[in-house]
Amino acid sequence: MNDACVRPEWVGVIATQGTLEAGWYQHRLAQQDIEVVVPTEEELTQWFVPGCYAVKRGALKEGGEWLSLQANALFARGAQKLVLACTEVPVALEAVNAPFRHLTFDPAQALAERCSQLWQITR
Repeated sequence: MNDACVRPEWVGVIATQGTLEAGWYQHRLAQQDIEVVVPTEEELTQWFVPGCYAVKRGALKEGGEWLSLQANALFARGAQKLVLACTEVPVALEAVNAPFRHLTFDPAQALAERCSQLWQITR
């Protein structure tokens, strides 16, 4: 079976401090008996924030390098898949052709695809 199709036991969430504090993803995953791995405060400061700011200023590859470090830290702590819960993250990981992209889920992309499907149905 393809890795992308296997239901993970552990999922990492890459998101802003505010999103993590709100707990939306953690709560929903816990309801499905999935353990959640989140960045430490140090990781957010060291990798996530610089990665996002690099993307915002157009340095996509630099951002991808920082955010890949964050992703790999979550994988090292047991995450089998990642939720990319910040819009800068998928763009950055694409820019560096991150080898683990097939193990990620982009909620913004999923929302856009679903909106498009609904529009197609109702037009």
